[in-house]
Formats: sequence, C-alpha cells, structure tokens
Amino acid sequence: MSWIITPTPAEERLIKAATEGTIADYSDHSSADAVVNDPAQGERWGSERTIRAEIIYALAVGTNPRWHVHAKGVQLAGANIVGGLDFQGAKISCPLVFVNCYVGQPIILVDATAPTISLYGSYVKTVVAFRFVTLGSVLLYRGFAVIEGVELDDAKIGGNLDCEGGSFYNFSGPAISADGLQVQGSVYMRARRLGASSSPFLANNEVRLLGAHIRGDLDCSGGLFEASNGRALSADRLVVDGEVCLRNGFRANGEVRLLGGQFRGNLDCAQSVFFNPGGTALNGDSLSVGQVLLWHGFQARGSVRLVGSRINGDLNCTGGSFCAEKTPDNPHGLALTIDRAEIQELFLRGVAQPSKGSVSVAYARVRLLNDDLESWPTAGRSWLDGFVYDTIAAPASTHARERLDWLNRQPTDRFWPQPYEQLVLVLRRMGHERDARKIAIAKQRASRKRGELGPGAFIWNLILGASVGHGYRSWLAIIWMLLFIAVGTAVFSEAKQLGIIAPAHENTYQPMTSNEFGAPGKEVGQPDFQPLLYSIDVLLPFVDLHQKSSWWLYPRKPRDWAYVGCEFYFLGHLILGWLLTGLLVAALAGIIKKD
Repeated sequence: MSWIITPTPAEERLIKAATEGTIADYSDHSSADAVVNDPAQGERWGSERTIRAEIIYALAVGTNPRWHVHAKGVQLAGANIVGGLDFQGAKISCPLVFVNCYVGQPIILVDATAPTISLYGSYVKTVVAFRFVTLGSVLLYRGFAVIEGVELDDAKIGGNLDCEGGSFYNFSGPAISADGLQVQGSVYMRARRLGASSSPFLANNEVRLLGAHIRGDLDCSGGLFEASNGRALSADRLVVDGEVCLRNGFRANGEVRLLGGQFRGNLDCAQSVFFNPGGTALNGDSLSVGQVLLWHGFQARGSVRLVGSRINGDLNCTGGSFCAEKTPDNPHGLALTIDRAEIQELFLRGVAQPSKGSVSVAYARVRLLNDDLESWPTAGRSWLDGFVYDTIAAPASTHARERLDWLNRQPTDRFWPQPYEQLVLVLRRMGHERDARKIAIAKQRASRKRGELGPGAFIWNLILGASVGHGYRSWLAIIWMLLFIAVGTAVFSEAKQLGIIAPAHENTYQPMTSNEFGAPGKEVGQPDFQPLLYSIDVLLPFVDLHQKSSWWLYPRKPRDWAYVGCEFYFLGHLILGWLLTGLLVAALAGIIKKD
C-alpha cells in the first residue's frame, strides 16, 4: 500500500507543506544562473529536488490516512517528479499545483476528477486527460512546456483552460487535442504580456477544438500556431458564447478552420497573420457570428472563406490584406469568398492588396454595402453574380461611372445580367434615377458585347439602343426624327427642282397644267409644295399636312434613275417614320424598359 512508502527527506518536506497548506519550494535560490532552475533541465536535478509520483498520488487521492492534506492542496516548485502520475479514474480531493517542475513521465487524468490542476511553468512529457472533469481551472501557462502534446478530448472544465504563454509540442500528432471539450469559463491560448516584452503561446502542430463549447471567450491574441499537416487550428462546430480573438500578433502557419462554428460574440482578427500559400488560410464556411473583423493589419496569404455564413453585424475588411494564388483547388485565385453569406454591413475599404487575388460575393445578401473601388480586384476578378444588397452606404460612391467600373471587373467569359439589375434597383430606390438609367443602358450594351444574342436579337438590341436608349432616352427618337426631317427636306427639295415631284392627279378639281413629259402640273388652288412640310408629312404617320397627298413622285422619262433613288428614299423615310414613332410611344409608355 502507498501509505507504507518511506518518504525521502525531500518528500518529507512536501508532506509537511501539504498538511500546512504551503508550497514546497525546491528551487535553488543560491545561484544566479537561470539554467540551474530551468525545468527543461530538471532530469539532472539531484535527490534533494526529486519527488516520486507515488507520494504525490497518495497525497492527492488520500490513500495514506496519516497524511491530512490541507484544502490548499499539494503544491511544489522546482521539483523533479519521477515515475508515472497515473490518476486514471481517480477522484483527486485537493488542488494539484506544480510550479516550474519537471515531469518526465505522462500525467494521466483519464476519467479523473479534481478541484483544479496547475502546471505553472512546468516542463512535462505529456498530459492525457480524456473525459477529465474539474470544477476549477486547468492552468498550463506562464512558461509551461509539453513535448508530446496535451489531450483533453471530452473533458469538462468548470473554470478556465489557461495556456497563456505556454509551449505545446508534439511531432507525431496534435499539440493540443480538445475535441468535445466543455469549458464554463474562457480558453486562453495567448501570449503573456510582461511589460514591453511578451512570452508567446506556441503550438508546433495542430490545435483541435472540434465540437467544443466555451462559455466565455476564446482568446488566442499573440499566439503562434504552426501546422505540419496543413491545419494550424481545427475548430469545426466550435461554440463560443463570448468573443473569439485571433488578434494582436496572432499568427497561423497553416489553415485555420472554423466551419459551422457558432460565436455569439465577434471574431476579431486585427493585427494578425494567416499564412497558408496555395491553400485556405481562414475557413469560416457556415459560420454564425456577431461581427467578423478582418481589419487594421489583418493579413491573409491564402484564401479566406466565409461561404454560407451568417454574420449578424459587420464584415469589416477595412485595412486588411488579402492574397491568394491560382491552384488546382482554387482555380480562380479567390482571396476572399463570401458566397451565399448573410451580412448586415459589408465594409470593403482601404484593402491593402486588392489585386492579389479574386473576390467573390456571389449570391451573398448584404443590408448595407460600404466599399471603395480601389478595394475590389482588377478586371475579371470580381464575382458579383447573385449579389444582393439593400443600399449603398456613405461614403461609398453611387455615381454611375464608378459603379460601371465596378461591374466591368467581373469575368468577361459571359454576360452577367443580375449585377446590373441589382444596381439599378438600389440606385432607383435611393433616388439616383439618372445613374440608374445609365446602368440600365450599360447592361444592354454589355448584353450585345458578351451576351449570347442571335443575329436578329443583336440587330434589334442595337436599334433600340441607338433610337430610344432602350427606353431610357426617348429623346433620342426625337433627335433622329429631326435629323431625318432635315435630310428629307434637302432630298425632296432637290427632287422638286428636278421635276420628279409633281401634283397628284387624283386631286384634279380644276384645270391643271402639264409638263413636257405628260406629268400633271400644279392644280389650281392646290397647296404650294413645301419641302420641310413634305418631309414631316411623310415621316410622321399620324400627321396630315396635305403635302404627301397633294404631291407625288413621277418619272421624267423611262428608266429615270433619279426617280428610282428618290422613290427608295421616300419609302425608307416613310418606314423610319413609323419605326421611330412606334419606338417613341413604346418608350414613353415604359414597354421597352428592361432593368
């Protein structure tokens, strides 16, 4: 039995301290050399600093009835703990506090319970704590280091999981595995600030929080997350009731996955670096979150994805930097993808590197769009099809010229009508009718240029654009009419001088004269020929100025080519009059307009 173990002098000190509620400090305070007390060198410490695991087990679990441990628990500093600390299935009755200790064998806490566990500054081989339950906190912080990872899958922590300033290594698996973890407090995987300096949190391999639930915050500010398998942080289906902070010097060398996460607070990534060239740097597909802040120094080398996410506040990319390369998995080089997302307000302003990749907002829905043209990628790299927004917020431009430049940055392999229609709808609703008309006309031009129009549809589209501006510039038809009236006046005046135009023979009520070719002369009382009025009378189908009916075209001789040419012009003048009049009426009635 463990209670018959004979303690060494060093262990007697621990037993005494445990009963008195004090800490047994084995550190060498006589030396100024920090290496002497470096826990990483603890294996070399002598017997005066060595404690067997059996003694700690007996104190913590209470297997020795002669050792009455104080409520403050088992506390020791600067010790070399030898043997395996196997607490599997045990009920640890008091806090365990190891400060700057060396633990060369695994700490096993599988299915165990404890008030709190603190490994402040200690150097340990590994911690295995599947289904571990504690009402207090788990403190792996302030210089803590582990060389074969920490496993907290399905553990339940009543306080915080504090890994601030810790170093987590594992060259054969995750540095931290905490799938299904439940934490009533917060999880800290952040750098420790020490005045002007800091002690970083470091994970040399994947950190896993799949399906975990954190009642407080997840704070990884200043943390360094490395990846050997491509994933630096895997947190699919993570639920966080507070904030998620990946900011202030946070760096991930590998993919950060937050797929299907539910964050009641914000995802703040200010002053952070997500580095995964050729892959996905930040994956937040199907994320539900308050705000997403990819701003103020945010940098991503690799794709940022928020496909199908629900962002109840802002997606703010002000001052962010996005860069992605074309790869087989990302053929379009998408740097930012928010397809099918629902967002209250989208800020895309002051983006540092908008040309280093493509941006896709296809089928996303945004209440307020607040952007600037310089933040969108260059031509062919902005995917806008299906993008719906309720209004354009100041100071974003609503001028047609800038917005057309924006629409022209879409891929040119086909015609995308919806972005034009959406912009027309929003501008009209905002009261910018003139700009809306310009966009609607530009849509038709783009349709001719890139649309799949047949020859007939192409010609008709061209006619509508030239004649009435597709229904938005009906005054063009009037200009065309005035132009044809002027041309007709000149043509018919010349025809009269050549004798091709003569009085109509049907209107003979009084004697009339004849020319030398037998064509009737002017009737007595007939209205004088007026070239201008004649041109108007022929062109306008619903106007009768008694010119067209009183003066007809006659050949002066057989094969009179001047007459033939004038006759063709007359017919063209007449047909164009009907066409322009019909288009003008249709445009004024709004029949032609197609937003």
